Formats: sequence, structure tokens, C-alpha cells
Amino acid sequence: CAKAYQKKGDLANAIKMCKEAQLENYDKATERMMKNMELEKKKADAAAYLDDDKADEAKQQGNEHFRNKQWGDAVKQYEEAVKRAPNNAPIRNNLA
Repeated sequence: CAKAYQKKGDLANAIKMCKEAQLENYDKATERMMKNMELEKKKADAAAYLDDDKADEAKQQGNEHFRNKQWGDAVKQYEEAVKRAPNNAPIRNNLA
């Protein structure tokens, strides 16, 4: 069942099924497959988090906080923007 979920792209349920299978009967192959699925899910989640539009929005909010002298909030927004667009140099410069 886990492989069917994996092929459908539902990695969360695939991992859940592997964990349930391990409770019934431990198998190294299933453990290896589950670890690979967890790594694949982690990469997919990281790629889904990247978004230039949301990064720009966070940067603008950071600029607004900066103008209002709310330094802590500005830094949080700039850090969020960098997380969403790590290769965007102008956003990175706001943290410098």
C-alpha cells in the first residue's frame, strides 16, 4: 500500500503505512524504503516552501517594520524572505 501512495505523490500516507507495517513485522527493506520516502518528502516540502512572491511580500513587511523602528519584527520578516528566496541578493542585503 505504501508504494501506491508513493506513486500517487502522497508521501505522508506512504510513510504512515510503512510505520504501521513496521509495527506488525519489522523488515530492513521497509525501513530503508521509509527513510527514502522521508528524505523525498523533506526535499519536496523544502521546494514547495520557496516562493518569490511571498518572499517579496515578507520583504515589504520587513521594510514597513523598519520604517516604524520595529527592528525585531523587521529582522523576522527579512529572515522569512530569505528562507523563501535564498538566492535573491537584494533580499539578503536587507539582513546585512
